[in-house]
Amino acid sequence: MQLIEENEEYADFEGLKPDNLIEKAEKRLACTFPPTYRMFLSQLGCGDIEGLEFFGVIQDNFDDSGIPDAVWLTLNLRQTEDLPNHLVVISETGTGEYYALELSRVNESDECPVVLWSGWESDPVNREWVAADFGDFFYSRVTETLEDL
Repeated sequence: MQLIEENEEYADFEGLKPDNLIEKAEKRLACTFPPTYRMFLSQLGCGDIEGLEFFGVIQDNFDDSGIPDAVWLTLNLRQTEDLPNHLVVISETGTGEYYALELSRVNESDECPVVLWSGWESDPVNREWVAADFGDFFYSRVTETLEDL
């Protein structure tokens, strides 16, 4: 989160979110968020840096929300695009694909990989892994964006 603080002029994040809101989001999605994503949610909520959006939590009305609400978008894609229940959407590519937490593959640190998901994928078992966990994903994407400034 220090990287965001050091580049605050490029960042637009919601800010601190209470644990009970994060727990409501987990309950609504029937999952447990990995530690690095949970930290992101509690400290930044959701938002963007130079247009690069990271989806998270805004408020507890998950049914009447919109992007960048990860709960709303994940629920919407589960209904309209057959997004598997073990994926939680955390960002998008801008080309119709999404980055998602692969909650069915939790490691010994309770982290899970970030994968690339599209509604037209033919082999979900071989889904492309983008990062080992949300922390790595967030850091690498933010770093790349700031290098391009």
